[in-house]
Amino acid sequence: RFELEPGGERTLRLLLKKPAASDEVVYRIVLLPQADSFERQIIDVKMNGELRKVDVITGLVMNVVSRPAQPSLKITWKVDGEELIVTNAGNTEVLLESGQFCPEEQEQCYPVPSKRLYAGNSFGLRVPEPGVFRFMKRHGEEFQQLVMTVK
Repeated sequence: RFELEPGGERTLRLLLKKPAASDEVVYRIVLLPQADSFERQIIDVKMNGELRKVDVITGLVMNVVSRPAQPSLKITWKVDGEELIVTNAGNTEVLLESGQFCPEEQEQCYPVPSKRLYAGNSFGLRVPEPGVFRFMKRHGEEFQQLVMTVK
């Protein structure tokens, strides 16, 4: 338990009670305020033409990733009909960012949204026509290009 003054900061140190697993583990940490332990901040808000009193309390949720001792990155893909299925067959998460699709017969490329891919998970991308999907594959501080050709 701790208390922060307005504008205050606090560093938290989190430790695992056991050694890292062979696969990545994602923990969700929830920091919730105890509303009765500090001054209440009640404000007036106009809702549907009526004045209402609102008590504002905020919390924080964060994901903490415990990386495996021996991380292994392995991205696989296959085309299934008009969809490219991308799978993380490794044991740790990877971020695919700065994505683009470049059609085979055109010079213009189109942006593709970034995607965080946890170990064992897959996602699909619609394949409008033959071409190349390119992403920057990021794991920790390392970047590598990922190129997937679709015929």
